[in-house]
Amino acid sequence: MPVMKPTTMQEKILNTAESLIQTMGYNAFSYKDVALVVGIKTSSIHYYYPTKEDLAVAVIEWQLERLTFSLNELKVNPSLTLQQKLLRLVELVLSVTLNNDMKMCLGGMLASDVVSLPEKLKIKVRLFFSSLEKWLSEVLLEENSKIETLRLPFSIENLSRYLLVQLEGGLLLSRLYDDFSYIETVKQFIKTTF
Repeated sequence: MPVMKPTTMQEKILNTAESLIQTMGYNAFSYKDVALVVGIKTSSIHYYYPTKEDLAVAVIEWQLERLTFSLNELKVNPSLTLQQKLLRLVELVLSVTLNNDMKMCLGGMLASDVVSLPEKLKIKVRLFFSSLEKWLSEVLLEENSKIETLRLPFSIENLSRYLLVQLEGGLLLSRLYDDFSYIETVKQFIKTTF
């Protein structure tokens, strides 16, 4: 279901909350943090998003809608090879994470707080990753005959999961060590495999 287009004020709130979650995590930010950056009162945030859970759910839905749009454009681009599509996925993710103030993936940051997340938010985080994994599976299935010749020790389902795990792990370790060689390893795997 498409997310309703946010107002300009909602976009400012969503952008700020998204940035704070990707930088500090769900439990470390507050409405006061968002209000200070946006330049509004916390009551203005509560008007749009009554609870922190509502705000975080809106943030993940908003990012997922934008990500889905970009991934669908990649998927249907006939001029791109499988390798190019996978590498562009990595670059797309990097553009909103490490290349943008060393932020972590929104889903990854929220997943790290899974024990304390409200159930509704856990469901959205799982949907976030399921959507990425589904996209990977669909792109890989389109190239099934080529992948079969690679003789990889993975089914397509497991290969899509493996690529997702590589990407998230590469982001996490690159951020932890301030060393992009971890994410470069993911790119190298894609280049040498596909």
